[in-house]
Amino acid sequence: ASIVPAPAASSASAASSSPAASNESESITSSPKSTTADTKPTPAAIGTEVKFKNVSGSGTFTGAMKVVEVIRGKDAWDKIIASYANNPKPSEGYEFAVVKVRVTIDSIEKNVNDKDEGVCLYNVAFKSFTGDYKEISDNSYASTPKPAWVNSTLLKVGDTKEANMVFVVKKDDPSPKMGFNVEYDGTGYWFALTK
Repeated sequence: ASIVPAPAASSASAASSSPAASNESESITSSPKSTTADTKPTPAAIGTEVKFKNVSGSGTFTGAMKVVEVIRGKDAWDKIIASYANNPKPSEGYEFAVVKVRVTIDSIEKNVNDKDEGVCLYNVAFKSFTGDYKEISDNSYASTPKPAWVNSTLLKVGDTKEANMVFVVKKDDPSPKMGFNVEYDGTGYWFALTK
């Protein structure tokens, strides 16, 4: 099946002995970061919550993020064309992945607006990568099935947003990844898009 649900609940952290953030998933402080060209970060498994800090033009804030579900192949295509029947197919050798992401905002240190207005988490901060950590630059477009990630949604401290994003992945790639705020040196937050 191409639907990849979150793993069963766990009471232990994947990376430390701290308790899980919820009964539904494991929790880790952050994805390991690449330190040399030979070292690759280990992506968080589907359903594993990652604590993050965002420092960008939209503000400085912290939170928790996890991939809830990944749908690939025909099942993803069926969801996409149900939301927009005329959506073009992806490029040859690629397929769409519908990825449900959940984000909770823990703190807002500063933002471009008034702190009380909340912050926006823009989808351009999320990118798809191959199993060997190469950014996928295919420009195939897909309509996002509801609930779709909306950039203009303001999130305040304590708010949680769960919505779909669509990524392009290689059909024959058994281990594509999603990166959030990934820099050229590989630092950032990494999430597996398969079990």
